[in-house]
Amino acid sequence: MSSQLQISDNFTKAISCLCFVFGAAQTILLGLIPKIAMVTNLDITSIIIIYGFSIFFFLFMTKEWAALFSKLKAKTIYRIAQFGLLMSNLALLATFTSGNVRLSLIFFVISRIIYALSASSIIPFSQIVKIGRYKDTHSGILETTIFLNTGRLVGLVLGGLLAFNLNLSLVVLIIMLLLTIPFDFKSGINEIQTIAGKKDTDTKQLIMPLLFIPLIYTFMTSFFHTSITSVVGDILIGQIKQSATIYWLLTLASLVIILTQLILKKLKLINSKIFSTLAIVSLLFSFYSFSRVNSLETLYGFIILFSFGAAIIPILYMGHIYNLNPSSPKQIVASEISFYQTLGNALGAIMSGVIIKYNFTNYILFLFVALVVGAISISFKYSTSDTSEELSGATNG
Repeated sequence: MSSQLQISDNFTKAISCLCFVFGAAQTILLGLIPKIAMVTNLDITSIIIIYGFSIFFFLFMTKEWAALFSKLKAKTIYRIAQFGLLMSNLALLATFTSGNVRLSLIFFVISRIIYALSASSIIPFSQIVKIGRYKDTHSGILETTIFLNTGRLVGLVLGGLLAFNLNLSLVVLIIMLLLTIPFDFKSGINEIQTIAGKKDTDTKQLIMPLLFIPLIYTFMTSFFHTSITSVVGDILIGQIKQSATIYWLLTLASLVIILTQLILKKLKLINSKIFSTLAIVSLLFSFYSFSRVNSLETLYGFIILFSFGAAIIPILYMGHIYNLNPSSPKQIVASEISFYQTLGNALGAIMSGVIIKYNFTNYILFLFVALVVGAISISFKYSTSDTSEELSGATNG
């Protein structure tokens, strides 16, 4: 079953703003990990592991939202995500202002639970809304990704500028969330159709092998993002220096990603085989670069290589999965992609903490190269299969 969404401009803008703030919240939290470790009296790797386990709850809620999309009004989904994101960041702010080690840990856990309950709907819902506006699936995905990554960039800049008092970055984030509340949907909210659809086991079986690609990709991305906090801790001394450096490193990453995506959008090169190949090569070289990181300069080199690949690869695999069977319910496909991406994030964060804690970093290069080769094989197999079906006149659904 497929559903065509009739979407008002106001609602699309509201979703874009929420993606923007969601992205900012993600990156502000990454830079706060050293400070969370300090106020909870735990080491950084323990906080990384807790952070990783909290993503599993986010993972569970991603599946739940897939069912709720067809039962709740679009405005209700938006408001739940909006207020949940606000409350989770208020709880995170309380982590640093409680003045008690035990309370700080409790507030941090509460923040992660509220975040998982509400914010897990934002990206899949945005993808459904944006894809409904474009004939080309890649364009809809690219628009969501650009707003998300721009928010991440702003969050990083805020964290870097306010490293002397990171509580202020959370205050600014909370103010941004409060500014999104007055959005008026009266001019178009009634035009938005309920996101129709029911569980479709055929869709899940069809896309299942391809879902290992987002799982593998986000596993690696999460591993590197969380590992950076520990690597910077080894290179620099002092929580303020560490947090500021993490923010500026990730700011560079976001700049590379956004500039690459804007070029792809402007020149309409998202389906270019040359860029796809360059993205994979850049990703592979970044693994070797990470294994040789011993200074801030080498860390910056790794960031540039990895970020170029990160700008292109998610758009390619998401477009490929959505296009595998265009008649499949979009909310089911969005939910499945989000589920496996979140699973990859959780496993990557936990693996980062474990590998760094027990000094297994020498084996990472070989593991990631093997994972990339596996992902390429899956993608090539399905691309070849799609081409064969087109040549023989076969159709899906």
